[in-house]
Amino acid sequence: MYLSSPSTLLFWRNVFFIVWNAPIESNVRRVDFLCPTSSSTADAAELLKTIGVPAHLTGYHYIKIGLALLLENPARFSYGTKGLYQAIAQQAHRSYHRVERNIRTAVEAAFDRGDLELFEKFFGSSISRKTGKPNNAQFIATLYEHLSSRKKASNG
Repeated sequence: MYLSSPSTLLFWRNVFFIVWNAPIESNVRRVDFLCPTSSSTADAAELLKTIGVPAHLTGYHYIKIGLALLLENPARFSYGTKGLYQAIAQQAHRSYHRVERNIRTAVEAAFDRGDLELFEKFFGSSISRKTGKPNNAQFIATLYEHLSSRKKASNG
């Protein structure tokens, strides 16, 4: 049987139609990483690109969401990163642990691929001598401080 026979083509067209129009299962959730475009989200994205966090990683988007949430309400960080991770997880319909792991992967990827001089200048003493990178809390706190100081400087 040839793949180009009329009956084969009709079969695959019907299969494609059924799969394409199949209802989405209730346990499948779609996450829209395109948060409402605000200046804080755009500033966070610009900063992450400058540092060298790969945009294709889910952790990149979680960090961007987290920074936007922190700029809206800095009290989210008062409980440590767990409160922030839970807020991100709730918005992204994921678990706290998955958010933490994806952010850690993004930080590791940035420090493996990025410019070490820039990291030394930007993160300073928060870089661990043992691992050669900051932990997630230090990474997010440093980015938040940079964004908030830039925001204060531009506002007045």
